[in-house]
Amino acid sequence: MLTRPLSANPYWLRTLVGLLLLTVMSGANSAEEPARHRFRSVPLNQLTLPCDLTALNAEYVAALNYRRAQRNPGARPAHFEAGLLPGTFLHTYEMERRDSLYHDRDDRTVGEICASVSNLAPYRGRPRELARYIWTRFHNSPPHAAIQRDTSLRFVSVSCLNDFFVVRLSSRPYRANATRQQQFQQTLAIVQAATARQARQARLAIRR
Repeated sequence: MLTRPLSANPYWLRTLVGLLLLTVMSGANSAEEPARHRFRSVPLNQLTLPCDLTALNAEYVAALNYRRAQRNPGARPAHFEAGLLPGTFLHTYEMERRDSLYHDRDDRTVGEICASVSNLAPYRGRPRELARYIWTRFHNSPPHAAIQRDTSLRFVSVSCLNDFFVVRLSSRPYRANATRQQQFQQTLAIVQAATARQARQARLAIRR
């Protein structure tokens, strides 16, 4: 699923009212018509991070830059944009909460590509492999691949929970407002606590 930033399009295209390109990677779905397919694999209070979020962002940006440089050696490198992360993470969480794959239409100044995932087990604790998996999933869909290839979108963040992942890209630095930042910190703390709790339970199970 994707939505391209209006600011990245030519003027004549930006003037089209309500322009939003939607492509779904698994099942027809939009913000107005929630997906009928059930995605969420665990209760909301058991959502966990598959790996360290900072490491995942670093590895995704590295993969993105490597592939972009192969195609366009003179391209300026992309960077992790911390200001994008609150919205990226909160949208991932909100899709889990609604159990629906859809786009956040509150902010069309950034590009957004998102997808569902059926099995994260092979990538847990492996941020490099997960980042490459995310890049590859989007690369294999031409509309998503076009977003990833766009070298004007140099400010990037990625988030992943149990059943969804989201990448946001912008052509300029981005700053989340104070409310979104606070929501992000509070929600992230809940998910981090669940992740730590699950890790403790796994260690105890091994000892037994």
